[in-house]
Amino acid sequence: MQDICETIIMKKHAGRPKLGIQNAKGIFFAARFSPIEAKQLNEAIRQAKQSKSAWMRKALLSAAGSDKSAS
Repeated sequence: MQDICETIIMKKHAGRPKLGIQNAKGIFFAARFSPIEAKQLNEAIRQAKQSKSAWMRKALLSAAGSDKSAS
């Protein structure tokens, strides 16, 4: 009888790779909107042709008086 050994090589860590300190965004803000407000926001995001996160980041920084776009 012959013994067969099979080695399975697996990644050390599953999931998303680390972004690094310079590219990582660490603070999370949350807000709730009415269905009408959400529809208006989604339309504005669609027209801007940006991701929801990028659009909201730009809008909030602009409202806060910071013109820096931290993408």
